[in-house]
Amino acid sequence: MEEIKEVAWDLTLIFKTNEEIQQTIEKARYEAEMIEKDYRGKINTVKTTANDLLRLFERLESLKEKSEGLFFYGQLKVGADQTNEEALELLNTVKNFRLEIKKKIAFIEIELGKLLESNEEFLQSLILEDYHHFLKKTLRKHKHKLSEVEERLILEKDLNGVLAWSQFRAEWLGSKPFKAIIDNKEKTFYWSEAQGLMRSPVRTNRKNTIFAIMDTLKEDGSIFSASLRSICANHVSMAKYRNYDTMASSLITNDISQEMIDNLFAVIEDNLDIFHEILLLKAKVLGTEKLLGEDLWAPISQQGEESEKITWNEAKIRVAGLLKDFDEEFGKIANKMFEEHHIDASPRKGKRGGAFCSTNEYAKECFILQSFNETFNDLSTLAHEMGHAIHGYLTLEAQTLINWDISFCIAECASEFVRFLLIDKMKEVVDNSQKRTILYNHLEDLAIIIFEVGSRTQFEKSLYSAIEAGEYLNVEKISELFLKSRKDYFGDTIEFLPQQKYDWMWKPHYFRIDLRFYNYPYVFAELIVLALYNKFKSEGESFKPKFKAFLAAGSSKSPQELVKDMGMDLTTKEFWQMGLDEMRSILRDVKSLF
Repeated sequence: MEEIKEVAWDLTLIFKTNEEIQQTIEKARYEAEMIEKDYRGKINTVKTTANDLLRLFERLESLKEKSEGLFFYGQLKVGADQTNEEALELLNTVKNFRLEIKKKIAFIEIELGKLLESNEEFLQSLILEDYHHFLKKTLRKHKHKLSEVEERLILEKDLNGVLAWSQFRAEWLGSKPFKAIIDNKEKTFYWSEAQGLMRSPVRTNRKNTIFAIMDTLKEDGSIFSASLRSICANHVSMAKYRNYDTMASSLITNDISQEMIDNLFAVIEDNLDIFHEILLLKAKVLGTEKLLGEDLWAPISQQGEESEKITWNEAKIRVAGLLKDFDEEFGKIANKMFEEHHIDASPRKGKRGGAFCSTNEYAKECFILQSFNETFNDLSTLAHEMGHAIHGYLTLEAQTLINWDISFCIAECASEFVRFLLIDKMKEVVDNSQKRTILYNHLEDLAIIIFEVGSRTQFEKSLYSAIEAGEYLNVEKISELFLKSRKDYFGDTIEFLPQQKYDWMWKPHYFRIDLRFYNYPYVFAELIVLALYNKFKSEGESFKPKFKAFLAAGSSKSPQELVKDMGMDLTTKEFWQMGLDEMRSILRDVKSLF
């Protein structure tokens, strides 16, 4: 890797000193106490007016700015180094404080729900115009709410129960050293480097990496199975208490309907042949009849040749230029992220795996974490996360904080749109051989998100079904369910390595307790983006202001309303089939190049 100064973010943009953190905690605590004093028992009354609710929401937003800003600051500190005791102590402090605040104001959602049940006219109030959709969502959630005492107990239980399991699993994975023979030498590496090694240009390096990771994780399998078993069993229990099925909470959180999900997966499963053709094409290019497990994550350009390194400075220039060419404001946001050190890109021991972009309400700033290993995949990840940052800044500027919480089914739209821009730009500046590789890898990325990630949703469903049937989720049972979900989607196109049945251990999506069914939103958004990008190609400049309005709307509208504004309908099978048809078209184009 290029010898450069460590690429680390500057979190003093949020808080400069521990004293400032403590002062913010005290201000937020005081605000919460005053809100409780002024509103407890006074929301669901005949005296409540729209102006009363408006003032309440404004005060809640001020409180949210501080409490959520503190919490996400703590998460950023730990994400960069999960072995840092000071950061871990801070995260524990702000988690406990966040719990304290949530418990103190838990009565609001319950009382507000009761008020809206008998006074739906608030949903049409001009005074509350900016909060109409928030009120609709509150009413939808209300019938599943428990008593205030129960809600407060659940919050406390989660902090010391499933949240602790989730954090423990993440810290364990981030701090675990792995050893493998790479380029004929023993190499010690951590999870922040692992995914780069699984995409090595040398097949034996990829295979050795997988063996090293999975054999090591299997030794600690009881930790991962206990964590997942506890998180899933807790979700099943909470669903029963709240009187809904295991997917309903996700539908409510993501502001969508069961009809949309049912139609989405029905269409995906009717089009599995697309996925199979893509996998078998890759196998053919790599010289095997079926795809080998160690080749699943390998870009085809890297077979038997040294792939081109992309330095961090080159990546910055490409992403910033790409976004400026699309839209001046997009380019300014990208430059801000680079110049003001909003990105942590250097691999290091203890760093959290994967990549994310976090918007901090307190600082009104966005921050990106990834491990940049000088590959095209890392460049693509940077572009993707920069799309999240653009989405975050546009929403923060246009919306109140209550409307900033973007549905996860929309949250991936800007990020994937920017990745699509990158693919099109790269096609213009590379030779024919590289173009073929980029187009195939783009097609494969789509296939992984839509089909491989789609299979994860089926896996999660099977976990809940097993628990409801009284089965015990140990390592082997979980692995059996994981293999079945893969088999259902991959068919006979791939020969997985035996160790890959433990892949579920390293995927963080299964272990997020606040976001059960965290996988299907990626599938949902990817097919929306395919439709949006087609509109961009056909409409050109006239598309851009509509797209920016789509992003800036945040959660002030449902995904269905946002997409309807763009001339589409999420409730039909025809909409989802449109995205799969586009994939089929891309597949035909790619096959013609091989």
